[in-house]
Amino acid sequence: MVAVIKTSNSVQHILNYNEIKVKEAKAECISAINFPIELDRLNFTLKLNLFKKQASLNENVKRNAVHISLNYDPSENHSKEKLNKIAKVYMEKIGFGKQPYLVYQQ
Repeated sequence: MVAVIKTSNSVQHILNYNEIKVKEAKAECISAINFPIELDRLNFTLKLNLFKKQASLNENVKRNAVHISLNYDPSENHSKEKLNKIAKVYMEKIGFGKQPYLVYQQ
C-alpha cells in the first residue's frame, strides 16, 4: 500500500475531484463516516456544507482539507467492507477518526 496525502484550503476542490469520478462511473462513494445523514441520502451540497461547517470551526486553520489516497497493487482486489475497515483504522491512527470523512473506491 502506498499512501498519497495532499492538503488544501479548498474542501470544494477535493470534493469536486471525487464526485466527478463518481459521475463518470470511475469511482463510488462507499462510506460517509461521522455524517449526521446516511450515505444514500447525501448529495453533493449536503456533503460540501458539512465540510464547510466543520472547516469554519477554527478560522486559524489555513489548510482545512486533506485528500488521502491509499493505493494498492492491481492484484489486490479488496472488498468494500475491507476498504472501509482499512480507512477507519487509518483515520483513527492519524488522529482523524472523529472527523467527518468520505471513503471512495476506484
